[in-house]
Amino acid sequence: MLDSIYHIFTNHLWAPFVSFVEELEAKPAGIYVLIVLLIVVATIQSKLILKKRLLQNLPSSTVEANDDKGKHKHKHQPITSNLKFLIITDKVFTVVCLSLVVLIIGVCYIRFSPAVSDFLKTDTSSETTPSDTTTTPGTTTTQPATTTTTTYEAPKRLYYYCSCSGCWAEGCPRDGYSYGGYDSYYYYYYHSLCQACKCNSLNAGSFWK
Repeated sequence: MLDSIYHIFTNHLWAPFVSFVEELEAKPAGIYVLIVLLIVVATIQSKLILKKRLLQNLPSSTVEANDDKGKHKHKHQPITSNLKFLIITDKVFTVVCLSLVVLIIGVCYIRFSPAVSDFLKTDTSSETTPSDTTTTPGTTTTQPATTTTTTYEAPKRLYYYCSCSGCWAEGCPRDGYSYGGYDSYYYYYYHSLCQACKCNSLNAGSFWK
């Protein structure tokens, strides 16, 4: 039962979500469209909340008014159908707002995480020592400056690899999946697919490269 739920989550929910976020990230205006949609939906929801509060605070006492003959009385009560509709609509807009926020976070993570990682890396710069001048009475000796140049070496990163075969779960390819690269996200993604597909052979790990 748990394997089926995990398989459905990874193949039918998580994978489409990741693909959709990657498509939005690939488009320059994708994140701006999401932000504009979030502002529009939040504005509409705020107006709905205000209207809902006004209906909730409406007095429940009836107002009686005499007609022209003075014999009949009319009772005016607050209509609850509009209130129920506003409550349901508010919940729908809340789900839409949360979905837009999750998409914005996903796009920002994919787009800006490499830049943040590169910014946090420290580079080794070359060091130059000044010339050493030795002065003795009547004699001045100047030694040439000694320059120590440190060659730059790119910092090592974790290289991930994952391959599996002999998958027998329904809907999975027999040959399984294979990945090799520096992105931990794709490593865990393909690793989870191999586990969900119940592959007979699974080879996964990482090393500094």
